[in-house]
Amino acid sequence: MNRRFHRSVAGVAAMATAFAVGACGSDSESDSGTRSVESPNGTVEIPTDPQAALGMYTTDVDVLLTLGFPLAKLQPIRAEYDSLPSYLPSDAIEGVQTFANFPEFDYETLATADPDFILNSLAYEPDTLTTLPEIAPTYSYNGFDGTPWREHFEQTARDLDRTEQYDAWTKTYEDRIAEVKEAIGSRADGLTVAPASFFDGQVYLACQAICSVYDDLGIDVYEGARSNDGKGVTISVEELSQLSDVDVLVTTKGADSDENSLTPLEGNPLYMNLPAVQNGQVFAFQRDLIFGSPSGQLALLDQVEQDLTS
Repeated sequence: MNRRFHRSVAGVAAMATAFAVGACGSDSESDSGTRSVESPNGTVEIPTDPQAALGMYTTDVDVLLTLGFPLAKLQPIRAEYDSLPSYLPSDAIEGVQTFANFPEFDYETLATADPDFILNSLAYEPDTLTTLPEIAPTYSYNGFDGTPWREHFEQTARDLDRTEQYDAWTKTYEDRIAEVKEAIGSRADGLTVAPASFFDGQVYLACQAICSVYDDLGIDVYEGARSNDGKGVTISVEELSQLSDVDVLVTTKGADSDENSLTPLEGNPLYMNLPAVQNGQVFAFQRDLIFGSPSGQLALLDQVEQDLTS
């Protein structure tokens, strides 16, 4: 994906002076208050007890919170949103301000947050690997490389010595899976769910983080959505009959919108005749939930419970 970058060369140079990384100080961990961490992109010297962590993407903010890192009082969000997602714990984000940082990266504003540690899952953008460490010690990885998000989450927790917090989240999630299974009961028997979206005249069927919830609940997912390493398949509107055996369609909706990605298909007879549509089994999630993060996964699970028990 192409990304445009909003930054000033002079501004970035100033950052390098103002926000030197801890590795430039003493080599002694006890003296410098840092420790060495092996990240997917090399060894990083991070504070032993960060007090103003920043997440480069919303999912990173969620991971930081779940792993017990206090947040810097300014955090990035996607440009189309006005605030951090509502599914994040309200007490942990109280007083945190936001700024647009995706798809354009605003490194100058990011630097004004004065973070002492940055978690960056956008390492597919090489620019982040060189610029962010000039602002603060940065743990970087590519969270969108097709690897299940929970594998990245577990690895990050292990590298940052936060396995206790990871295990606590896992227990919470497994308990909720058991509760939702009980609530859904026999309604899940024989169900097939397809994650779908429509844009540029095509229907896209892809798992992303959505399928893992249904997998954990023991609900079948349309196989096409799993193909191509989870990137799924694309079909034309004329091929919608391929979804005639799908019982539930799940899609996404944008910020503060009642319309979802499949709304433009309403009125098209090929779409309207699908069993899922005729039976009122089309459900929309907040878009950020499809990317995978700890609180987001729990919120997605809550949504599935609501959809399948209403």
